[in-house]
Formats: sequence, C-alpha cells, structure tokens
Amino acid sequence: MVIRKRRGFLCVTKFELDAPVDPQNLHPPLPTATWTFANDRAFPIHVTPSALFVDAKINGVEGHFYLDTGTGVIALNDDFADRARASVSGDSAASGFGGVGKTRERHIDSIEIGGNTLSNVRVTSIAHRESEHGNLEPTDGMIGFDLFAGAVIELSLSDATMRILDPQTRPAVPSGAAAIGVDLSHNAPRLPAVVNGKLPIFVTLDSGDPDLVVLSDDVERHGVPLIDTEELTASGIGGSELLRCGPLSSLTVGPFHYVNIRACESHNWPLHEGTVGMDFMRHFDYLFDYPHGLLYMIPRHDL
Repeated sequence: MVIRKRRGFLCVTKFELDAPVDPQNLHPPLPTATWTFANDRAFPIHVTPSALFVDAKINGVEGHFYLDTGTGVIALNDDFADRARASVSGDSAASGFGGVGKTRERHIDSIEIGGNTLSNVRVTSIAHRESEHGNLEPTDGMIGFDLFAGAVIELSLSDATMRILDPQTRPAVPSGAAAIGVDLSHNAPRLPAVVNGKLPIFVTLDSGDPDLVVLSDDVERHGVPLIDTEELTASGIGGSELLRCGPLSSLTVGPFHYVNIRACESHNWPLHEGTVGMDFMRHFDYLFDYPHGLLYMIPRHDL
C-alpha cells in the first residue's frame, strides 16, 4: 500500500497484494451444526390464533417451545438449559422490546424434533420472563432461525403440522403459492413491503408476536401518519417499552395487501424496518426454503 499526502489529505494511491487471496476467505464460515434427516412426514404442532408451539428434545430432555420465526437464535430458558446440561461458553446480549438484555452463550449436543436431529448446536439462554409472550402457555424457550437455516420447513397452519425436509430433496411447491426472495442477513425472514403505498420497508415475519405491526417512530416524519389512539406496553428481553399505537391504512407484504390494521411505533426500530405478527401470518401456510433464499406463502382457504 502506498499513501501520499495531497492538499492536506492522506490518499491511497496504490494497493498491492503481497500474496494471492484464497477464495475460501471470501465466504462466511461454514455452520457447525449438522442435520440428520430421518423423517419427512408431517408431525403435529400447536397452533393458536396468536402463537405457534412445538415439542422437542434438547440433549434428550423433553421441552415445549415457541416456534418463533422472528428470533435469530434458539433461546432456552436458563432453568431448562441447566436441566438439559447445556454447557456455558460465555456471556452475551440480545436486543428486542425494551432494549438490550443479558444472555448466556451455550452449547448443546442435539435437538431432536419430528424424528430429525440437529447436532452440535450453539444456543443462548435467558432468564425466563413469562410476560414476554402474554402468559399464553408455559414454555421452555424459543426455537428460531437456527432450526430453519439448514433445512426446508413446511409449516401448515391449516392442519397444525410441520415437516422438516432435506434441502437436497426439495418438495413440490403447492399450487397457488407465492415465491418471495427473503433477506436472511439478520437471521430472520425479512420481506419487501410498502407502508400506505408510499414508504418502502422490510418486514420481519415474527410468529413470536401475537398481533402487532411494529414500525419505526420515524415513519410519521416520512409521510405515514399514524393517529395516536392508544398506548401499549410491550415487554421483551430488555424490559418494557411504551408504544404509541393507532390505525394504519395498509401494508403490502410481497404480493399481499394487509389493510385496516393497527400499528405501533417503537424507537428501537430503524426507519425502513418493521415486523408483522401472527394476525398477519395466520392467513397463510408456508414453505421456508432458507438454503435457497426463498419463502413460499400459500393463502389459506379455510379461514
């Protein structure tokens, strides 16, 4: 590298490599967790109007978990993680409603779910906060992105079933499905959307959120009026946060129009980010094909 001073500024005028770059260094590290696919049949999950639940074994210990498409990790309650002998590797932090909260990094040998096994998995654990999900039903944690990342997941809310499939043998796409390219850089499915026909954003499909559409509190300064009709306290990993909520005309998510809805503003959301919860998600069945960067949404006809 050659640096010269020009008009008071330091400028790079020549850049040379001392050694060739290994192409492998241009790719992210390979995941350490691996799947053993042993069952491609559908198995039952618990579907409610406001949440999804699934049973799994962590290191052979049975647990009951939120199936949370909006979380980037598998997060266990601390007490369950201790019972499952999940070894602790260090302290960490995670953000959500209320700001940032403390977590612990852990390692587990296996997650058995629906007859399939995910091995050598890094997880986090958190102090259990029942209020985070409105006391819907007792759970041992949340299962999110790391379950979806290396498999194809067929999620049928119509039948209350789930299938875990080897991405090497992709299933047939159901008739009427809309294929949407998803941004997975935040370890959650982010889809292109437009607020009130004018403000482009990305929304995260968050099955861990019962009903809210959450937007940045900057949207009103960018042409999206949100009439303040109520305040709502939302609880999350960082504590509690007071949200301003009101009616929103429309939110277009991919090819689908979500109209006459309630939305809330959070100061923890950037301008071009948002989330939609189960009130939106419950209208569809899904095929999550994260290994190929795709999400298939199939409108339900039983509602």
